Amino acid sequence: MLSASLKVQIAFGETWNTSSTGWTWTDVTNKVRGGQVTSGRDHEFGEFGAGHASIVLDNSTGGFEPLNTLSPYSPNVKPNVPIRVQIVYGGTTKSIWSGFVEQWPMTYRDGIDGTVSVKAVDGFKHLELAAVTGTMSTQGEAEQIGEVLNAIGWPANQRDLNASVTVNAGGYAPNRESALSVIRLAADSAGGEVFMSSSGFVAFRDRRYLQGSTAKASFSNTATGLDYSDLQMSYDDEQVWNEVVWDIEHGVTGSTRPLHSHTLTANDTGSQDTYGVRTMRFANMITNTSGEGLDAANSIVYKYKDPLLRVRSLSIRPEKDAANLWPQVRDRALLDKIHVTFTPPRSGGDQVSQRCFVERITHQFRPGDWTTTWSLSPDSKEDGFWLLGSTGYSEVGQTTVVGY
Repeated sequence: MLSASLKVQIAFGETWNTSSTGWTWTDVTNKVRGGQVTSGRDHEFGEFGAGHASIVLDNSTGGFEPLNTLSPYSPNVKPNVPIRVQIVYGGTTKSIWSGFVEQWPMTYRDGIDGTVSVKAVDGFKHLELAAVTGTMSTQGEAEQIGEVLNAIGWPANQRDLNASVTVNAGGYAPNRESALSVIRLAADSAGGEVFMSSSGFVAFRDRRYLQGSTAKASFSNTATGLDYSDLQMSYDDEQVWNEVVWDIEHGVTGSTRPLHSHTLTANDTGSQDTYGVRTMRFANMITNTSGEGLDAANSIVYKYKDPLLRVRSLSIRPEKDAANLWPQVRDRALLDKIHVTFTPPRSGGDQVSQRCFVERITHQFRPGDWTTTWSLSPDSKEDGFWLLGSTGYSEVGQTTVVGY
């Protein structure tokens, strides 16, 4: 028996574009046989995509059959109803995944033992399906994101948006474009990130959040940190980028041509001599000034011109140290920062110590067993920037690389 409690709830009869505070949740935890939920991306240059869940429910009584009019859930066993997965530990209940049912696939063994393997997706699917038309205003990136969410009717109380740190150019005029693609454009142009939170909120994190955040937990294979079960590391050239091209195009209403078009390029010739030219291009950005676009390009080259030792993933089995690990399973979120230390078991090996961002979260569970895996990206050069007025990042002569 696990020290924490799993809770799975479905809001039969509710819809995605109404406030979740008014939803009526039905607890189906006693039907759960196992499952997996995941959200995030593979690495820091990927886009956060829609998260997915697969949860096996006991259906031996036929309650999850959509045509069963005697079901207590009838007539609302339908695609698109909200579903959430929560952990209860230490008197605190918290969602670790929220989304909407896509499928109710039913299986029967020997015609008696029925199960339904619920397939669900998070709210990014609705942002992808929703089309927006109009002209974006010149304003902060968070305000532009909010403008798009308003246009598609996304509830105001289901947003978690950091304050803007810059101003994006206006004039971009989407014509029935995916709301998600327009939101990503606003975030990417300012160096921020957009994802769906575990509570089902559209979350935006500005670039200064990523530069200045501190580690929320430390993990180690010795007694100096929290215990982990599996660790994967790699030292390779997969994310070596020594030429970054930042294309800026400011659209103008009623024209097919951009009002302003700039192509800005940052290079590191030493890295190019060693590893060859490795180009990353950011197209059609709405960054407000050429200087800001060049700063963005230079910051990427500075951080990625050389190979980085990467802690790629870390898995924990919370029952190994319930009091310390279950709160981590419950509370860690995408783009949280953690500190990972690995001391080789053989003598003479160098210790690896790395601060990492959580890029993907996967929870796998079944009765009596739970594993959480975080895909990670390195934070090894974020602390090299000079952030004016931020303790630990603003000492003149010590941290003098100006951060974008």
